[in-house]
Amino acid sequence: MPHHSLVLQNLKLLNKAFLPVLDYNICYKPELGLCLQRMIESYNLVILDQFQGYYRNDSAKMLEYKERMLAVQ
Repeated sequence: MPHHSLVLQNLKLLNKAFLPVLDYNICYKPELGLCLQRMIESYNLVILDQFQGYYRNDSAKMLEYKERMLAVQ
């Protein structure tokens, strides 16, 4: 979907902007850096799961719509 590309682009920019902070914290306190890295991975996984859920739901709706259209015809 075209409007999803903006969300993915913003997510990419957010991840890229957070890398220097992560690198600094890993040098200063490795445990904190690891925790922050896991946080980044977690919110990326949550967003990807939301996209997958959206597409699964959208595909199911389209299939139901096509079945109804065939039944009406």
